Amino acid sequence: MSERDFIELSRLRRREHEELFRSGAPVSLEEVAGFEFCGWNCSLVPKLGGFQKFIKGFYRGPETPAGEAEGYNSPAIQNGIDGEWLGLPADDAPTRFGFYTVTPFRRADGSKALLLDYGAHRRNPRMDFWRLVRDLLVKIDNNPDLLLGRAHLNLGAWLFVGFFLLKRRRPHAYTGG
Repeated sequence: MSERDFIELSRLRRREHEELFRSGAPVSLEEVAGFEFCGWNCSLVPKLGGFQKFIKGFYRGPETPAGEAEGYNSPAIQNGIDGEWLGLPADDAPTRFGFYTVTPFRRADGSKALLLDYGAHRRNPRMDFWRLVRDLLVKIDNNPDLLLGRAHLNLGAWLFVGFFLLKRRRPHAYTGG
């Protein structure tokens, strides 16, 4: 997918993102582990809050259980969707927060996705907001470099928050240390 396609996808309406998500292909752990992705929140709340742009990384560390992966979020400079993705405070030493476990997940319709479960990761403090977050992730057009996420808050039942896009950025060597 080209840069233009990523931008066009970011401008879709919620209904169109929902259709893309329903038709999305499963993502394997091997397709994401060891990579960072450029992230873009598509809903109104992140836009108003000034945090549309982010970086999401996936890894396997020495404590990662077999058949799983782990991940993190990093803040990025908010220079628009067409600006370069640069981690903060420095791109070569970004802050990592909002950790999550990554496991295969069967959706209600029987199709598969990856579950990013922030509540299950040991590095998030017990009373941290991130423990409420659950994301589901699928590939768009069966492309492992372009993913669509559906974010939720687990408040007893999952409350839909919004969609986000991910595009492959670069490999990394982080293993959770």
